[in-house]
Amino acid sequence: MKILVLGDSGLLGQAVVSWAAFHKSHDVLGISTSPFSASASWSPQAGSYQHRILRVPEEMDAYRHCADEFGPDLVVNCAALADLKDCENDPRKAEALNQNLPARMAADCRDRNARFVHISTDQVFDGLKREPYTEKDAPNPRHVYGKTKWEGEQAVLSAHSEALVLRTNILGFRDRAGKPTFAEWLCESLAESKEITLFTDYKVSSVYAGDFVGNLFALLEKKLSGLWHVAGHDHASKHEFGTLLARELGYSGKGIKAGNLQEAKLDPPRPAFLAMDCAKAEESLGKLFFDTQTTVRAIARDFKLRSKEKQNVCP
Repeated sequence: MKILVLGDSGLLGQAVVSWAAFHKSHDVLGISTSPFSASASWSPQAGSYQHRILRVPEEMDAYRHCADEFGPDLVVNCAALADLKDCENDPRKAEALNQNLPARMAADCRDRNARFVHISTDQVFDGLKREPYTEKDAPNPRHVYGKTKWEGEQAVLSAHSEALVLRTNILGFRDRAGKPTFAEWLCESLAESKEITLFTDYKVSSVYAGDFVGNLFALLEKKLSGLWHVAGHDHASKHEFGTLLARELGYSGKGIKAGNLQEAKLDPPRPAFLAMDCAKAEESLGKLFFDTQTTVRAIARDFKLRSKEKQNVCP
């Protein structure tokens, strides 16, 4: 299968490329605004991977030319303006990347008879519920990011009736200097015995990026479409997650301080309870998704492997 990944240099895009080209032998074309090279730890089988630098939607004609040459059977959209502060500061850019671009990509896939997968977020909810959100719960975003992602969901499903829209909360490693992911920041902070504050009232259903991608393709294999929650089987606070990770890595975790999201008064405000009910997807795939402890183990394993690789390249 030929798979085009938009936003392949990001956390999720890298996971899609790794799974598709280096584990399942698909031919992958990655497109993003920055350079990206496959990790030396990825061992390609029969698949192939190529990367192109394009600014989409500014260079939409160039994108269509690339897609015409490549002929994708599937396009996975991992591109987004995800920083909450950046979205508040530039709502037009957020609308362009989180709403308008996915809609145009979905329409393009419809016209070329290709499958389309769009990745959304738990941030479309207001966090006021006290039990996990289902696909039937009405979104009520509290910030520009959530608003534009919700509008992007609707635009995609309107443009391409067979599109697959997945809400999630992923964790993993991006390996981009100066811009650590939550997992990277947390692991490095624990390794260096830094004092950090993690919220006890901010609860989410996190999933390791690689596990999420496996479930994404399992849904595709069943030829499913529409809106789905694909995250962790359970939920935990950031404080609980950090404590479990410290224990898994063999650190004391003494530097982890308990904080309260509501008292922090962050700008923009963050919804506190964003647990997602994934029963619909679990039932369709005939399995339970991984829980918090399993995700913690995956993050710890990844961090140990990366730390070992760094030691091997150091003089």
